[in-house]
Amino acid sequence: MTSFALPFFDSVAPLRMSDPLAELLGVVQPGAVFEYRYEDCVRLAGHSCLAVAGAWAIAARALPALFEGGLPVRGAVEVVALGAPEELAFGPMAMVIGAIAGAEGEAGFGGLWGAHRRRGLLRFAPDRFVANGFELRRLDGRGAILATYHPEKLQGAGPSPLLLPRLLAGEASPEEHRAFVERWQGLVREALLDPPADLVQIRAIT
Repeated sequence: MTSFALPFFDSVAPLRMSDPLAELLGVVQPGAVFEYRYEDCVRLAGHSCLAVAGAWAIAARALPALFEGGLPVRGAVEVVALGAPEELAFGPMAMVIGAIAGAEGEAGFGGLWGAHRRRGLLRFAPDRFVANGFELRRLDGRGAILATYHPEKLQGAGPSPLLLPRLLAGEASPEEHRAFVERWQGLVREALLDPPADLVQIRAIT
């Protein structure tokens, strides 16, 4: 476990996928499983919050469903965020979902002789706004899913809204900081390990 990891991170089951590009370049052996962990998402984002947890939860539900219970294939899915990057947490969530799915924006990997292109597989569609909504589409045309994240369904008590300004101003005590972290990460833990059934809602689309 790394120094920044919270104990419950290790209890989150990894997402198991195949990655043909990783196989081609020798990152994993041919036919081996490519694993993504919640801790990898925390490293990517630099923090653990309900947006990062929600992105993980969407990927964990939607990708296996998209591949009908088989191993999801990284780089074989287009991700469309149904909002602008600055709306809600669409930007950070899209970054995490895209990293898991192997879908990248316009600065992404351009491919090898026309194969394994990931650039342009992550897009934003603010004109089709759905709160915390993401479309995931297989590039082979064999399925598409709309996934929506509903953090309002969580039952845990979050930190007091009055505490964050004190923390940011450097006025909170160590005890107040610990209380903030316990409540903040308590919600994250619930989202990852004990979520309500409808935290992430998915349905097939055309």
